[in-house]
Amino acid sequence: MTGRGIAFRRRWLLVAVPLLTVAATGTAGVAEARTGGATATVRPEQPRTDVPFPRGQAGLAYDEVRQVTLMFGGEFHGAIMNDTWAWNGTKWRLQFPARSPTPRSGEGMAYDAARRRVVIFGGFGGGRYLSDTWTWNGRTWTKRVTPSAPKPRANMGLVWDAARQVVVLFGGGTATTIFNDTWTWDGTTWTRLLPATSPPKRSDMGMVYDQARQQVVMFGGQAFDFFGDTWTWDGTNWTEQQPSSSPMARWGPGMGYDQVNQNVVLFGGNTASGALRDTWTWDGTNWSERFPTSSPLARFRFPMAWSSNNQVLLFGGNGVDVYGDTWTWDGSTWIQR
Repeated sequence: MTGRGIAFRRRWLLVAVPLLTVAATGTAGVAEARTGGATATVRPEQPRTDVPFPRGQAGLAYDEVRQVTLMFGGEFHGAIMNDTWAWNGTKWRLQFPARSPTPRSGEGMAYDAARRRVVIFGGFGGGRYLSDTWTWNGRTWTKRVTPSAPKPRANMGLVWDAARQVVVLFGGGTATTIFNDTWTWDGTTWTRLLPATSPPKRSDMGMVYDQARQQVVMFGGQAFDFFGDTWTWDGTNWTEQQPSSSPMARWGPGMGYDQVNQNVVLFGGNTASGALRDTWTWDGTNWSERFPTSSPLARFRFPMAWSSNNQVLLFGGNGVDVYGDTWTWDGSTWIQR
């Protein structure tokens, strides 16, 4: 099904539980949720250093220089985290940076290959939407002071555009405002671009850089409708694609780029009827549904990124529960790690 889909009647806009005030305890980033003066600590009391706690809306990006996939933050039943994890293609390892961003979920996260830094922008935490920028150098996080920045938001698209050597941000929003603005980060400054054509306002889209075709690819998302459209960004303008087949309209899918098979991989997402567990690939012209022998459970609001084992990595997400499982896509099926 193509097009924007039908009206989205259940408003899951941007954060699951925006009324919680959240803080982190210790360098490992175990979250606490405070409501009405009471404090409830998320279990386990002492976090493991080899298995991340279940979460949705985490950030994930592949650091190609250090050959690890970095994960930050996320949300578990209203408790928001600020822990940093590295996946080396085989196992997870908790990191202990000297400084970290504040707890948040729904942040944008991408690897800036020109500056060799992982970049985080925005998200939701501490009872508010954020507009701060942080970079990771392999050891610790640094808050960047920028002369300009996008407005506070969560659940935006944020990807590295290798052809233009900038990080690209699109859309996202708050509980009351949805955006369709396009920004780039050059390692120092955020710059708002004014393309002749832009997709409609949305958050919770899938967005990834297609290396083979040197374009950013975006699919789906939600505002007051949910979308089933495909758009590409060439550094100057957004173009709506017209594939002959397409995934059904949805929000909160995961998208990653398969460097071996040179295609975009899409998994899951949410609809008015519930979460999905289908897998699709994009070849620059058309979407093709894949039928793997095994798949993760249906879910939405989970991250996907490249992994040093030459497969696409998927972690956690929201479904009938909040998940903490790790999967990789090898080009033909999903493998639980």
